[in-house]
Amino acid sequence: MEAELAALAAAGSSAVVQAMATDAWAGVRERVARILAATESGAGGEGRAGGQGRADDESGEGGESPADGKERAEGEDRADEGRRAEEGRPAEEGRHAEDEGRADEERLAAGAAELDLAREKLLAADGMDMVTEAIETHTEAELRARLRRLLAADPGAAAELRDLIAEFAPLADGSPAVTNTITGGTFDAPVVQAGTIHSLTLHHTPEAAKDHIDFRESTFNGTAIGVQHVHAAPPERSLAVADGWPLLGALRLPPGVRPARRLGDETDQPPYVPRDCDPALDRLLAEALRSGGLVVVTGEPLAGKTRTAWEGLKRAAADGTRVCVAHEGTDLGSLPGALQGRDPEGTHVVWLDDLAGHLDEQGRTAGVVSRLTHEGVLVLATMRDEAYATHGFGDHPHARLLRGARKLELTCRWSGPELERLAEAQARDPRLEDAVRWREELGVTQFLAVGPELGEEWRWARRPDGRPWGYELVRAAIDAARCGLRRPLAAPEWRMLLVGAEYGVLLEDERLSEELSWAGRPRLGVTGLLVPEEGEGGRAWRASGALVADALRSPGFPPPGPYLWRNMTALAQRAGAAELGAVVAAGRAALRAPAAAGDADARKVITDLADLAGDEADADRWRGLHFNAVGDREKAFHFLERAASAGHPEGRLDLAALHLVRAEHWLAEAAEDGSPAAAATLAALREALPPNPDTVKE
Repeated sequence: MEAELAALAAAGSSAVVQAMATDAWAGVRERVARILAATESGAGGEGRAGGQGRADDESGEGGESPADGKERAEGEDRADEGRRAEEGRPAEEGRHAEDEGRADEERLAAGAAELDLAREKLLAADGMDMVTEAIETHTEAELRARLRRLLAADPGAAAELRDLIAEFAPLADGSPAVTNTITGGTFDAPVVQAGTIHSLTLHHTPEAAKDHIDFRESTFNGTAIGVQHVHAAPPERSLAVADGWPLLGALRLPPGVRPARRLGDETDQPPYVPRDCDPALDRLLAEALRSGGLVVVTGEPLAGKTRTAWEGLKRAAADGTRVCVAHEGTDLGSLPGALQGRDPEGTHVVWLDDLAGHLDEQGRTAGVVSRLTHEGVLVLATMRDEAYATHGFGDHPHARLLRGARKLELTCRWSGPELERLAEAQARDPRLEDAVRWREELGVTQFLAVGPELGEEWRWARRPDGRPWGYELVRAAIDAARCGLRRPLAAPEWRMLLVGAEYGVLLEDERLSEELSWAGRPRLGVTGLLVPEEGEGGRAWRASGALVADALRSPGFPPPGPYLWRNMTALAQRAGAAELGAVVAAGRAALRAPAAAGDADARKVITDLADLAGDEADADRWRGLHFNAVGDREKAFHFLERAASAGHPEGRLDLAALHLVRAEHWLAEAAEDGSPAAAATLAALREALPPNPDTVKE
């Protein structure tokens, strides 16, 4: 009997799951929900058990005749009704019945909701065969267990379940009838056939040597279930869902790693710089890979948790390890079923980046993870510190799960040895070089993660429907930083800078305050486009180093113009000699090429910068070139001779070139007057001189 009920529960659960994917579901849903409600309340079992008890009384057990028993029972019933009338119990029993009715309705609704949720998951996985199979297996197992409990408590419910199977099983695949045929073969497991069967005829082989089911000369117009235990070689193991998970060696980086900016032939991510905690992580992962377990890497936002955990997994596990990368929102409940029948020689890992996104109020995730680890699976997760503080303490299932996990704490603050390793690695990737130069108060991982985010938002702001004034404000801050002006500027200084020719923006106090507030708002909980600082004169702002580095690496970002350097120098003079010297040196280096190429504005500004640097010889050289370009040759000779006399190498060359140009002019005049010597000298000079000298002219 027990085997038959188990087979019936299996057939019923299979029919229900198959009907979920058909148009027949509407008719199945309500009836199955009533059956499931019975398993929760025990109403079906108790009701039928009570009915059986009364039948025993009426049969006269205990030596009492049916008539005597009936008369005694009626007398007792009348006495009970009298007492209840006196005590007011009918009203109480009415309320109790009403409560029971509401409870039944609630159980019915809960059962229907569970079925709807299971069906939604099944339909959502349509087209993904392995996922669909895992969901069907999991759902069918749950239904089978509940139906077995119902049948064990109330065998009489079998008739109702058979009716359900008979009515709806044929509809599960859309066909009007079911034909089950077994031709030959020997099976070492229960054999179950269920459906609405018309004119079933089974031919018995008398010489069968083993146990068998004999349905000779029988015709069935209802459900037929046969259980047969026979003996033969076990079937080949089918491929488990988990054995189809991606191989670790074929995976690049998991989704939780923030993208790094690529401007050339760099890799997707800069080289991994080893952290001090790596050896400890390696030990935790090795232990969990051997026996199963949960390993959680915790830390601040952008501490590098995901990259550190992934690099640790790549070190600890072989390339042939099967990895399930569970995105947020993934139904983890199907994972234990996916592991059933997996290759015992294989290694399986479940990756849960940002574990808090997988936790549920009911604590189901804790149960799933526990089942996975008990199966010998490594579950590798990351979690923010604030999320751990929320979920890691108390008596909730998730708190108990986290207390039993192997944990590793990671911080944004890099130690001296870690920074030394960064300095050694910077030559391998320009993004690491930028981190050394521009990270300022940020941690290395924060810098690498937030830079592309800041750059993208800033460039987006220049759209007409974005924040064009805020874009110009931030551009001015980036220009100030790359000009060497790193001190924060107050609002009046930003207003003065924006009015310059480079930007041409005049903002009223209120609008400027709005744009500064927008730009200074922290992004990703780390830093804003601008970094506000409080000083003696009040609040001031400077560009984030991460944004500056990102902008400088961007193609098409124009260099600062000559007059921007002049404005930056004026602002730097308020900061002190050190910052002024940095801005002047950077400006002279940036303007040297355009000034030598003949840019008049560049020559004017570089002359002023040389004066500020105290380099009179260089200033005289640029003045001489300027006056020669505008045709004032006397002043040109005057300043170039001063530069040459002061030992300026380029000044001496410029002066000599100017003299040669002047000599060519007068030799040409003499040759036209008929001087053979002048003509010969002129020819030799022109052969020696480069054509069209572009530094000086007569």
